[in-house]
Amino acid sequence: MNVSARDSRFTFDWLALRERADGQARSWRLTRLAADFLRQCDPPLTMVDLGCGAGGNSCYLASRLPGPQRWRLIDHDADLLVQAAQRCRVVGDSEGRALDIETWLHDLNDLGAAWWKGVVLVCASALFDLTSRDWVKRFVAACARQRAAVLLTLNVDGHWAFIDRRGLVDDDEDDAWVKALFNAHQRRDKGLGVALGSEAPTVLRDVFIEHGYEVEMAPSPWQLPAGDPDTLELASALVDGWLDAACEQEPASRMRLADWHGRRRTALARGKFGVRVGHVDLFACPRPRQSMQGEKRT
Repeated sequence: MNVSARDSRFTFDWLALRERADGQARSWRLTRLAADFLRQCDPPLTMVDLGCGAGGNSCYLASRLPGPQRWRLIDHDADLLVQAAQRCRVVGDSEGRALDIETWLHDLNDLGAAWWKGVVLVCASALFDLTSRDWVKRFVAACARQRAAVLLTLNVDGHWAFIDRRGLVDDDEDDAWVKALFNAHQRRDKGLGVALGSEAPTVLRDVFIEHGYEVEMAPSPWQLPAGDPDTLELASALVDGWLDAACEQEPASRMRLADWHGRRRTALARGKFGVRVGHVDLFACPRPRQSMQGEKRT
């Protein structure tokens, strides 16, 4: 999964563009569950931000979780790791204590790495739609061996819609068609096997339950209101991305797709519609050993 400097720049710009919407969408309840779990663990609390990107996820969580905290920032992009470390070094835990930061330049295909040692919480954001079912099975098995909890946020669920100023869904005749093409494109191999796309939340839940975890899920949709200048750039970038993916999936329909794109882009620019994008957050916690043993005896 090698990344060029140009790819890094594009990725960083996209991560910066979406960070505000991510923060507003996250489930506060699941973050509190993660904090409650950490209060039962011995400090320092070692946490992993898997596929950390530019550090938005760990920066958001650090101030909302107890400490002292040791973060292992893991990504395959060296430039993004530098950005993540710089950002995390200026934030603190819920009591203002500085974070202990480690960076790991690492191919996410390899889940047998040394960074698992001592980890009590694994975090990731907007990652698992890119992963495969087999990769998830290996990931969950590794978490279970460590008896680590996980907080996995902003997992796409395949649902998006254009909404009017009252928040009601507006169905263009081609929206469902474009959505189907985009969701199919998401299933392409992104370097970690055939991607789960919108199936990721369900697969994660099922595999964690199979490994004896208690799982909580919560919706975390992006809400980009019609006529909001602060979210217009993100909404426009989304529509552009949906177009690009749909054209790659069905090149013969470029003209029809361009017509759809033009209608939707114009409506966004005029403030007629905004966008809602579905995500799901997941917190999974290993059940107490006594509880698991009790179940086996019954």
